[in-house]
Amino acid sequence: MMRRARPASCGIVTLVLLVFVWAAGSQARAEPLSLSQALRLADQESQGLMAGRAEVAASSEDAAAARQLPDPTLSVGIQNLPFTGADRFNFNRDDMTMKTIGLSQQWVSGSKRTARAERARLRGALDMAQADADQLGIRQEVAANWVALLLAMLVEHLLDQEKQLLSALIDGMDANVASSTVPAGDAIAARQALLEHDNEHAELDARIDTLKAALSRWTLLTDPEPSGALPDLMAAPADPAHLEILVQSHAAVGAATAALRAAEADTAVTRAERHPDWATELSFGQRDGDRSQMVSLMFSVPLPINRAARQDRAVEATRSREIAAAAMVEAARRKALAEIRSMWATWQSASGRLQRFDDALLPLARQQADLAAARYGAGTGTLKDAIEAERNRIDIERERLALLGDLGRAWVNLTLLDGDRTQSLLRTNEASQ
Repeated sequence: MMRRARPASCGIVTLVLLVFVWAAGSQARAEPLSLSQALRLADQESQGLMAGRAEVAASSEDAAAARQLPDPTLSVGIQNLPFTGADRFNFNRDDMTMKTIGLSQQWVSGSKRTARAERARLRGALDMAQADADQLGIRQEVAANWVALLLAMLVEHLLDQEKQLLSALIDGMDANVASSTVPAGDAIAARQALLEHDNEHAELDARIDTLKAALSRWTLLTDPEPSGALPDLMAAPADPAHLEILVQSHAAVGAATAALRAAEADTAVTRAERHPDWATELSFGQRDGDRSQMVSLMFSVPLPINRAARQDRAVEATRSREIAAAAMVEAARRKALAEIRSMWATWQSASGRLQRFDDALLPLARQQADLAAARYGAGTGTLKDAIEAERNRIDIERERLALLGDLGRAWVNLTLLDGDRTQSLLRTNEASQ
C-alpha cells in the first residue's frame, strides 16, 4: 500500500509545483513599457518600414541597372544555303553560301537611361514615403493606446479605492438596520452600488485587455504594462501661429508629393522614349574554298511614322497622371491642415476644461465626499448620502481621466507630426524613468 501511495503523492507534489511555476510565470509576464520604449519597438518591429527600406534598396539596384546600355546580341548562322536542286544542303557549291557570326548593339541615349534611372529611384522613394505615412499612423495609435492603458489602470485604482470605502461604509450595516439607525432602503441601495461597482470593474478589465492586445500587436510584448509618468500634456504640442508648418512635414503630404515626383519621372521617360534608339550590327561571313570572306556593317533605327497616335498619346497619358498626382498633393495638404487644426482645437479645449476640473470640480467633489462620510460616521448623516457623495467623487475623477485621454490623444498626435519633437519626447520620457 505504501508503494502504491508514493506515486500519487509524487504526482500531487508535481502538480503543486507546476501550478506554482505557472502562477509565478503569469505574474512575471507583465512587462514594463515606457512611452519611449513603445514607440521604439513599434518602429523596430514595423513590417511596413522594413518593406519600405527593401523597396528603396531594390529601386537603387534598378536605377543602377537602368543607367547601363543593353547587353550586346551575338548571332550565329548560315546564309544562302541551297535547299532545292542538285546543290541542296551543300555548303561549298554556291558562291553565296557562308557561315556567319555577328554582334549587334542597341545604343540607348544617355538622357533616356538617366530618365529611367531617376524613375526607378523615385519609385523607391514613393514606397518609403508611403511606409512612413503608414508608420505615423501606427506611432499615433501606439502612443494613444499607451496613454489610454495608463489612464485605464488609474481608473482601476479608483474603483479599488471606491470598493474599499463602500465595504467600510457597509460594514456593520445589518446591525444598524436591525437597530433602525439605518433605513432598510439605504442598505439595499448600498449593496446595489457594490454590485454596480463590480460590473464596472469587469468592463474596465475587458478594456484593459483590449488595449494590451493592441499594444502587443505593435511591440510584440506578451503583457505590456505602462511604466513611468505621462508626458506634460499641458505643454503646448505645437505653435498655434505656425500650424501650417506641420503640414509640409506631414507624412501623408510627403507620400502624395513622392507620388507626384514619380509621376513626373514617368512623364520624363515617355518624352525621352519619343526619340528612337539606333542599333548597329557587325557580322563576318566565311565561305569555303578559295572564295573571299565577307564582312557586313548594318545600322537600324525605328521609324516613328505615327508619332501623334503612339508616342504623343503615351506622353499625354503620363502627363494626365501627373496632373492627377498634383491634385492629390493639394487634397492631402488640405486634409492634413484640417486634421491638425482639429487636433489643436481638441487639445486647447481639453486643457482648459482639465484646468477647471483640477481647480474647482474635483476639490469640491472630494470635500463633499469626505463631509458626507464624516456625517455618517458621526450619526448625523445617512449611508445613502455618503455612498452617493463617494460615487459622485469617483464619477468626477473618471470624467477627469476621460478628459485627460482626449487631451493625451490630441497631444501625442500633434507631437508625433514633428520628428524633432518626437525625439525630444523620447529623451524626456526616458529621463523621467
